[in-house]
Amino acid sequence: MHDFFIFIPLYFQEMPNQKFPQDHQGGADLRNVINYYRKKALHYDEDYSEWYWKLYDDLTWNFLKPYLPHKNNMRILDVGAGTGKWAIKLAQMGFYVDCLDISPEMLKIAEKKVKYLDLESNITFQIKDIRDLSNLSDNSYDLVLALGDVISYCIDDSLAVGELYRVTKQKGWCIASVDSKFIYMLNHIKYNQFKALKSVEQTSISYFFKKHPVKTYTPQELQNLFQNAGFIVKEICGKSIFSGALRKKMREKKISENYELFLQLEMKYGRDPSFIGQAGHLQISAQKS
Repeated sequence: MHDFFIFIPLYFQEMPNQKFPQDHQGGADLRNVINYYRKKALHYDEDYSEWYWKLYDDLTWNFLKPYLPHKNNMRILDVGAGTGKWAIKLAQMGFYVDCLDISPEMLKIAEKKVKYLDLESNITFQIKDIRDLSNLSDNSYDLVLALGDVISYCIDDSLAVGELYRVTKQKGWCIASVDSKFIYMLNHIKYNQFKALKSVEQTSISYFFKKHPVKTYTPQELQNLFQNAGFIVKEICGKSIFSGALRKKMREKKISENYELFLQLEMKYGRDPSFIGQAGHLQISAQKS
């Protein structure tokens, strides 16, 4: 069924027909994203080892768990797989995971980890742009993941979500996360960037993060994006509502000393519509009808 996935170590993989972002006519140029992760890859896991990110990951997993396939031998697509955090966790549960990422360097780190853990029979890798998954068959996956804000980074979100919809099986689920519009607008206000604030209001695209642009969303905008692609939206959750509002030095101490309290608070209010939009990130769970 998935004979297009042949495991070849990325160090030796040649992809002459690989489409990089500049090949998309009229689409966003993602070379800055690729360059950022080229430099970031080696230290990526270390940079995200703080208590804040442990909490973020636990929230991601708890909001994701109800949508896992019932049989653990089913195949999952992980788009924007990065260094393999979720693919490895799922493979250790028995799932088969196809990892895609636009960054060869990030996937190289993932591949090393997979080899070390002897999970090569459960995980495959391909360098791909979320906006063009044309080598994947329609209706192929019971679960499709697009975590780590990959939709926000690709800018061309309708193309991306359309591809996610196409490869998801009928009655299958897509779980994705994006950056919150509220938080980016707030950051522009904090730093007196009022011209940029107006631009974010109009386009949803922020340049507050200097390395590459980010497309941001309100809960309603995220819901509309997935509904327009054909998905039925089950829920939208907010991640890092309270912990994200704290200064970095303060939050590490508070979270480490009160971890279970923070987790319970974030889980409770992360599903409360009156709080969701104030979170740092939004996670959507949507089904293909």
